[in-house]
Amino acid sequence: RLSERFRRGRPPPDPPPSSLTDVAGIFDRPPGEDGAALLRRIVVGPSGEVVDLPQMRTAAHDVTGGVAAKLSAAARVAAGGVPVVIVEVGTVHAEAALRGEWPERCTVVTGRGETRHTRACA
Repeated sequence: RLSERFRRGRPPPDPPPSSLTDVAGIFDRPPGEDGAALLRRIVVGPSGEVVDLPQMRTAAHDVTGGVAAKLSAAARVAAGGVPVVIVEVGTVHAEAALRGEWPERCTVVTGRGETRHTRACA
């Protein structure tokens, strides 16, 4: 696993691996709702549990569990010491992430206490 490689002393990549999605990142509610706010950073504990996350609402039509699945996968990697950027496909932000640059608009999922090679997306 990617996270195990980095636990053996290799520093995580900067910027970290990206997860491409149909929205800019993880929002506090469905992104089409009024007042929806993009979460810049989500912190997870050593077992992948989310430890720093505001109250979130999901839409009734999200029957696939898309948000939960994206966050769960990113949390497992971040718990292993490798932060993950969630970014919208087809945007300049995704292009930046794929070039190995930090995107301006995204959500970064990181382990608690991780300060190396991490920063919140704008």
